[in-house]
Amino acid sequence: MDLQAWSPEKLPAAPTRDAYLYFGRISHEKGVRFALEAQQLWERGHAEGTIDEPPLELLIAGTGPCDGNLRAKAAQLELRNVQILGPLQAPALREAMARSRFTILPSVCYENGPMAALESLASGVPVVGSRIGGIPEMIDEGVTGYTVAPGEPSAILSGLLKAAALSDSARTAAREWACRNAGRVEHMAKLQAILEAAAGR
Repeated sequence: MDLQAWSPEKLPAAPTRDAYLYFGRISHEKGVRFALEAQQLWERGHAEGTIDEPPLELLIAGTGPCDGNLRAKAAQLELRNVQILGPLQAPALREAMARSRFTILPSVCYENGPMAALESLASGVPVVGSRIGGIPEMIDEGVTGYTVAPGEPSAILSGLLKAAALSDSARTAAREWACRNAGRVEHMAKLQAILEAAAGR
């Protein structure tokens, strides 16, 4: 990954971070429908006075086989704070990232090292991700984001609320994690060590 291309210094300035972002494939295994249901719980809880934090706007960027179903689900839930943006080119995606306090990766499949999480962290944006597959290995709990139970809207909501309260230090920590663990030089050094160890055996 070219971390310099995702440097926070290159992102447009945002007057306020009033959103959070999902970006990626719109398909069943990505679990985006559960993010919509968590968003509904947030909006409803705030309207009823049980949740103090006003709901952030959920931005959804991408396309895929479940795009129509997702739009229908959002309409069915009568969500007020959701934008389904469709596929975005890099400049528009960076604008959405700059506006976001964190990103969400609500997968219900066993992903290994999803690029969406790496790109988010490299951009200095914390991640709320499912506690499944390799995703927990990419999140320093309470520092660069939070992990949540996959497919459980109430658990996802809890993660959203905690991530919304993260300080700006989480953005620095996210970027530092990406530099330590996903930079090209660091990755190649780790890969070479593995190959040399295998050859030695």
